[in-house]
Amino acid sequence: MSSVRIRENTFKLCLKNFPKRPTYEEIHAFVHDKVGLKPTQVTRLQMNHSQNCVHIKCVDLKTAQDAVINHNDRHELVVDKKRI
Repeated sequence: MSSVRIRENTFKLCLKNFPKRPTYEEIHAFVHDKVGLKPTQVTRLQMNHSQNCVHIKCVDLKTAQDAVINHNDRHELVVDKKRI
């Protein structure tokens, strides 16, 4: 049996309503342009295909919490020229 790894300083970008998975480039652009996180603030972007989401690990808890507080349910991505 596998153990569950605790994710620290991480928030999740849910992709369950997307008609297709965005590319890594689209996710990076969204995190930088829309959420406003700089590359120095993000330590990992990890696609989780089984949960249909992206885990975004930040350098500290405050950065992750601020991103969620300021951006939760406020943005859409454009995939194949459709807003999602």
